[in-house]
Amino acid sequence: RVLTEMSGELLGHDGFGDLLWGVLAKICSNIVKAVEWCLVGDQMGSLDRRFFPDEDASVVLEDMAALKQFFVQKDEHGNTNGLDEEVVATKTSRMEILANQLLQEPSEQLLDMYYDRGTPDRDDKEVRTRELIAGALARRQDKAAKDFTKDVRRKKKAA
Repeated sequence: RVLTEMSGELLGHDGFGDLLWGVLAKICSNIVKAVEWCLVGDQMGSLDRRFFPDEDASVVLEDMAALKQFFVQKDEHGNTNGLDEEVVATKTSRMEILANQLLQEPSEQLLDMYYDRGTPDRDDKEVRTRELIAGALARRQDKAAKDFTKDVRRKKKAA
């Protein structure tokens, strides 16, 4: 409702429509980036380490659905009062792919992906990267993930 009222007021003034939609698209994009950073990013010790069970993938998907609903703002007639659905879907698609293709995978499969020579170290368009896999494993409690994380940290210290 807040977004609907705010957009209605801004859209009533000439020239503010493009500004409003641009700002809202950027906010949506930054929220998704922040969620990714919290889930699989390198925390650098600034946040308490939180463990994410495999079930968190479904929570991430639910959060992305809620984010879409908030930024699209459909009324009871199905009319969109916020950002275009395609714009929001584009912003949230990476996080949905990350949840479906990375967070739900067992640690052993993530380790296989990490050590596969074809896995890129980092790629802004790909979620199956060594960087993101290492981030996902660092937040798991199982022995394989803990051993991997200890080994990665030991190697970083030695370098």
